[in-house]
Amino acid sequence: PKFMKTITVRVLLQYLRHYGAGWTLGFLVKYLTCSDIISFNVPGYGARQFRARKNSSDVRVFNQVVLRRAYQLPIRLPSVRFIVDAGANAGFSTLFFANAHPEAKVLAIEPDRSNYEMLCANVSGLAQVSTFLGALWPIKTRLSIQNPDAPKTAIKVGVSDHNSGLVETTTIPIIVSKFGFIDILKIDIEGAEIELFEDTNLTWIDDVGCLIIELHD
Repeated sequence: PKFMKTITVRVLLQYLRHYGAGWTLGFLVKYLTCSDIISFNVPGYGARQFRARKNSSDVRVFNQVVLRRAYQLPIRLPSVRFIVDAGANAGFSTLFFANAHPEAKVLAIEPDRSNYEMLCANVSGLAQVSTFLGALWPIKTRLSIQNPDAPKTAIKVGVSDHNSGLVETTTIPIIVSKFGFIDILKIDIEGAEIELFEDTNLTWIDDVGCLIIELHD
C-alpha cells in the first residue's frame, strides 16, 4: 500500500515502543481515513494537537523530529532561554524545542507559505513561540522560492530577478539585537547555509551557544 512508504514496519514498531498499541492504532485509523489534514495528540506533549498534511512529507518529518528525537542534544545545557528554529517547516521541530525547553522563547522561521500556515496551526496558543514568514540570510533583502513544486521539505530560496513570490529575510545579527543571545540555533535551510557561512562577517557566532545544522552540499 502507498501509505507503507511513509509508515513502514520499522516506524510502526517505533510507534508501538514509544507510544503504545492504542495510540498506534488510533493514528493509523486517522491516517487511513482522513483526506487531507491529520490531527493527533502525542504522549509527552499534553493536550497539544499536532497537525500533518497526509499527502506530503509531514509524517516523515514528524517521525524524524518527534518520534526519533533528531534534535535531542547529547549534553544538557545549563540554561536555555532563547532558541531559533531556522527552516521550521510544518513546526514539528519548533514543538520539540518548546516541549524540551518550556522556559525558553522560540523563534520559528519558515519561507514557504503553505509550510508556514501549518507551522502556525501547530504552535497556535503557545505563548513562548513567535513565527516569521521568511528566510534566514546574511543580509536583509528579498528572495524568491526557487523550486515551488519541490517536496515541502526541500523548498529553496535564492536571489531572483522575478518580481513574484518574494520572500522577506532576516539575519542573525537582527535576531540577536531583538531577542539577545541565542542558546540554540538550529539551521535546516536547504542549501542556503552556504550563503550564510560564506558571508565575511561571522561575528554573530559569538552570540550563539549551540549550533545544530543540517548540511545540504
